[in-house]
Order: sequence, then structure tokens, then C-alpha cells
Amino acid sequence: MRDSSSVSPNPDSEKPDWGEMRSMLAPQYLIREMNDNERTGLDFLIDCLENTSACSITNFGIISVKVDDEIGISLDVERTIRAGIRIRERMESHPSQRLQSPMIGPHSMERRLYVYVTSNRGTSRLRHPACVVSLASPDIPCTDDCAAFVLSAENGELTQIGPVSSAIGHAMEFARREEKDILTRTVEQELDRVMALSWNEMMSEHEGFSDASDLREVCADEAREALLNHDPELEWTGDPPDPGTISQRVLSRISGNIFDGRIDTD
Repeated sequence: MRDSSSVSPNPDSEKPDWGEMRSMLAPQYLIREMNDNERTGLDFLIDCLENTSACSITNFGIISVKVDDEIGISLDVERTIRAGIRIRERMESHPSQRLQSPMIGPHSMERRLYVYVTSNRGTSRLRHPACVVSLASPDIPCTDDCAAFVLSAENGELTQIGPVSSAIGHAMEFARREEKDILTRTVEQELDRVMALSWNEMMSEHEGFSDASDLREVCADEAREALLNHDPELEWTGDPPDPGTISQRVLSRISGNIFDGRIDTD
């Protein structure tokens, strides 16, 4: 087992030295299972990390890339190498497998990179997997696949890889759905609560509104506004205000970072 007290990965601190990077990327048991080519590839990976500003080691065995203020991409180096070693061992046991292309051979022989995409919007921060398969020759060590990930991030080509681009789209779509669900639920809750207030209580609360950075406060403000200042051009039916209309007005007032999980959505 790795000694977690020996290094403390922190993307905001100074870049760790070569030896620290090595211990942060792969545990000793895995390094012992590598052949000479794979160890050389690990050294190459560390050299790439030392010379990149696009990637950082954010946790043990994890390389991360910040695409923009919303999207991050990570590579599980330890899992990628471990799976690559197992495939290499099977190929050594069954030499005929070496004649098959990674793209057309058995699924179990595909050498994958365990890449994940995360959106910092929404609330769950789910990791969305990107099914990236190495096209390298079986003679190329799996550690070189990890180095290729870093080089792709450095030259801006990482987000152009089909599965990565698709995973980015899924992550963004999922985060937007989460935000919409939170907004709809919060508007409905606040509308019900505000409608139960007396006129004086509603007026007092409305005049005391001050926090435009809190989603629930903004929803409550728009709910009160819909009740207190009914649109005279609309025919009054006696029905409560439309939550969908209130939600649209809330969206026009808030920024994406208001959906950061701080609010109570129960």
C-alpha cells in the first residue's frame, strides 16, 4: 500500500519534483509489475508532466486538465497502466493475439485509457467516462498512452478526440438538467411558501430582500413579485402564478455558479 503521508498532491502548490511525481502516479507494486519498456514510458510520462502547464497531478494516480471554467478532464493513470499490463501479459501468454488490431480484436484486448469528464456546474459533479481506446502498436508500452494524453492536452487536441468531445457534451447536458430540476423545485417550494404568507408578511419580506447571490432568495423574490405586481395585461383567472414563468425570470437574474449545492433543496 502507498504511504499517503509521503506526498500531498495539491494543484495550487509548487509542482512536485521528479521522484514525488513517480510515487504519486504509480504505486510500487505496480512499478514492480512493469517491464523495462513500461518503466521507460513512465519516466517519459513524468518528463511530459514536468514540461506542461496544461496538466497537474490532483490526486494519487490521477492527472487532471482544466479545459475551461466549467469542464475538467482527468486520466486515471494507475487504472490505465494496470489494465495495460494485464493485456500485455495476456498477449505474452497468447502470441497470436499480437496479430490482431486493438480496434478489431476481442474487446478484452482493447487497451483503454480511463478518461473522465466532469462539469463543475450542477450539484453531483459526476465523472462521465470517455471510451478512449489506444491505437498504438502492442509493442508500445501502456505508459506511453498516458504520456500521449498529456501531450494531447498540451497541444490542445485532447478535446477534439471523439469520445472526449462526446463526454464533454454529456457532462454539460447532465449539469444543465440538474440545474433545471433544482430551479423548478425551488421555485415551486418558494411559491407555495410565499402564497401562505399574510399580505403584511409578504410585503415585509419583499422589502427586506437583499441577497441576489442566493438561489432560494431570488426564487422567493420573483414569487413575491408575481403575486404583488400582477401583469395588468394578463387576464386574472384566480390561479397562482405560473412557476415556469417565474423560473425564466430567475434565470435572467442569476449566474451559473449560483447552482453550487449551497442551497437547501429539500
